Amino acid sequence: MTDSLEHEVLLAERRLALSRAELDRMLATIETLQQDVLCLRSSLAVKKRRIQSAEEAVEAVPLSTPPEQPFIVYSDGSSLGNGTQGARAGCAIVEPRGGYEWCCVCPGKQTNQRAELYAAVAAVALARGSNLFELRTDSEYVQLGIVEKSRLEFWVRNGWRTKAKTTVANRDLWEWMWAALQLRVQCNLQPITVVWVNAHSGVPGNEAADLLAKSAATRNRPPLPGTPDADPYPWFDGQAEVEKILKLNNATNK
Repeated sequence: MTDSLEHEVLLAERRLALSRAELDRMLATIETLQQDVLCLRSSLAVKKRRIQSAEEAVEAVPLSTPPEQPFIVYSDGSSLGNGTQGARAGCAIVEPRGGYEWCCVCPGKQTNQRAELYAAVAAVALARGSNLFELRTDSEYVQLGIVEKSRLEFWVRNGWRTKAKTTVANRDLWEWMWAALQLRVQCNLQPITVVWVNAHSGVPGNEAADLLAKSAATRNRPPLPGTPDADPYPWFDGQAEVEKILKLNNATNK
């Protein structure tokens, strides 16, 4: 009887030892799992921070917008019989993107340079509200007069007289151009870009402006008696438009 009880006690102690060993293994497994969970949570927190940083970086990048396109205008002047007593001059501008065309007779002296400059002044008047404005002309006289700003500034300081003390040729038009350029500065618009194009080289805008200027020059004559002065183009009072620039410039300077 005693031996049987002792045997059962031993078996119970063995089962208890096995249970304790199994419990220890289970506790160790649980501890390992807890450590794994902590590692996973830490890794997840790092990934969340990285994702948040990436999202903030993406939000900080400005949305891609197409670059601003310049407002391009071709200007041209033509004087038929330039330098002769019966010369006739015309001016024209062409804005190809909007399909706008304008031409007029050249006021004042009927010279090629004056016609070229008057056309450029009209182009500036047309584009005075455009931040980026590109004037395309085949006239080096116009291009250099605008691009070489020091030349215009010297004329202004010198009372519109050259270094040789003579009056600047086409002073009235250069004064208009100067006023228009100053108005762009006051309105925080970008400086005018002047691109010289080779005349009669097949540039569509330049060719169109040339034809219009010649047409205007041809029209620059007294109409025959009884002949209606009809013109196929929308004749535009360029002088009035330029005078608007002068008035705006004067009002701003007061």
